[in-house]
Amino acid sequence: MKTAALPQTSFTASHNPLRHCCLITDGNTHRSDLCHNTIGFTHPDLISEAMLPEIRTVAMMIATMRHDFTQRSPETFTEEADWFAARIIVLRARAFHLDVRLNDMLQIANQRAQAFAAKHHLPFQAAQIRASLHHKRPANMLLMECDLATEIQENVFSNTQNVRQEIRLHA
Repeated sequence: MKTAALPQTSFTASHNPLRHCCLITDGNTHRSDLCHNTIGFTHPDLISEAMLPEIRTVAMMIATMRHDFTQRSPETFTEEADWFAARIIVLRARAFHLDVRLNDMLQIANQRAQAFAAKHHLPFQAAQIRASLHHKRPANMLLMECDLATEIQENVFSNTQNVRQEIRLHA
């Protein structure tokens, strides 16, 4: 039996306390099975990934770093680790509330985010897993802790727009 090792990175927030938010992961819509909220899950700090094109752009750029352009492109160009790497870079995600079985994927995401950050001279801090059970929330709801300073707004649209303004300022 293989035991999953948790990452041994330092977990320190910058000048701000980490923001506990919930990302509606509707940006990668080739997985339509993830876009249904049948149990009425709610969270006080919802952010919509579809309204943050920066995440998709960075995920694609990360995927291109390993693609051989002399070969035909795959039907699905990005992988799950590319999306997590993009969230680490764009949203400054420091922790994801995930099943620990996803630790290997997150390690790959951290490696890809670190390589991307180095290539583009961006700050980088590895993200960690906070062990979490998924049975009480839909698969398209990703709980995270991010280094975001904007205040929580009353609805997902306002929340996402404020986050988008913040990430533009840090670009």
